[in-house]
Amino acid sequence: MPQTLAPPPAPSPEQEPHMLPPSTPVEAELVAMAVEPTVEQIPETPKDTSPVQFMGGMLYDQEKNGNTLNYIESTGRPTLPPLPSRRTKGAPWRNRIHSSSQGEEVVIAPKALLRTTDEEVKAITSLAQEARADEVIAEIESQPERVTLIGQSADAQPALIAVHKQPDKFKNLILAFPSGVIKKRHRSEYMRQAASDIGGRRDEPIFKVVVEPENNFDVQMPDSASETGRLMMRRFKGSGGLRALSSTMSGYQGGLLHEVRQNEDAPAVSMVLGTKDRVGKPDRILESLKSADDVDFLLIVNSTHGIQGRKDLMDKILELTDIMGAQSQKRKEAKAKGERFDPGSLADRLIFLDEDDYRVPEEEQERLKELARQVPIE
Repeated sequence: MPQTLAPPPAPSPEQEPHMLPPSTPVEAELVAMAVEPTVEQIPETPKDTSPVQFMGGMLYDQEKNGNTLNYIESTGRPTLPPLPSRRTKGAPWRNRIHSSSQGEEVVIAPKALLRTTDEEVKAITSLAQEARADEVIAEIESQPERVTLIGQSADAQPALIAVHKQPDKFKNLILAFPSGVIKKRHRSEYMRQAASDIGGRRDEPIFKVVVEPENNFDVQMPDSASETGRLMMRRFKGSGGLRALSSTMSGYQGGLLHEVRQNEDAPAVSMVLGTKDRVGKPDRILESLKSADDVDFLLIVNSTHGIQGRKDLMDKILELTDIMGAQSQKRKEAKAKGERFDPGSLADRLIFLDEDDYRVPEEEQERLKELARQVPIE
């Protein structure tokens, strides 16, 4: 049977009493119980019922986002209507620099790119991405309950901006294969990485993966090359075009993520990362986190960039919202008691899957866990 993201089973009575120390908060909780747990005593993680909105990034227009939301709805999760395709023609090529010393400053895109490595810069947002974030907020304004927002790739940026503006409107935020959360070491980091990939990794797929038809919820591409070209161009424009694409070069929202998590109404936040992803490498994202409490969980898979229509991967991401909900409930209970919630080590909150298609090699798991232990704790 495929692995789920539910809490691990308790040890059976037949096991030796001299067991290794518990390695996760869930195991510690079970060990602390003074009775021998049975299947009936282990509570199942409640299924999250918050409505889901999905934003897929470049090449995801209203239709393609809608296809994804249709699959999510087919799993029994409530969803919201897909956002309209973006219309950025005529929008200013401007970025907002959020500086710890100089406040906010609106500059042209090239000037923002020159500031990407400045230590005092806590965030760089494009005005086009801010406008998209405003659309997200306007759409959910009338929702009676808090929403789960999944922002993938370039759309992780407007998703995070929206949550930063109105954290009380969102229950869960999942940044899947995100751009905009890595603090760049040098101004052309993305471009250098792309050149390295194209020049030296021809034997490895950078983005596209082969998805078996029975595991693919994406709509099949047209047989005609010309029709495919027209469809891709329409999707490119509908996902924000060059303005959205350029924001991935200079965008950085790590400081916004940290500020979100300081808010009392902060939603649960998790990321989905791929070890073969050249846009958001797991090690670079871990190095860029300002605090171990900026995220609840990191689901790390042995994959390239994006969900790419894979049903089994989307199922795991949706299960992640269930665990996030359980974590949020523990936070609320600690707050009600006047206690500080301890989420445990970030290394213990890295989630790896056992499925062959997504299994991360053991040595890579240990390397990422060690990087997670180095993330500052506040």
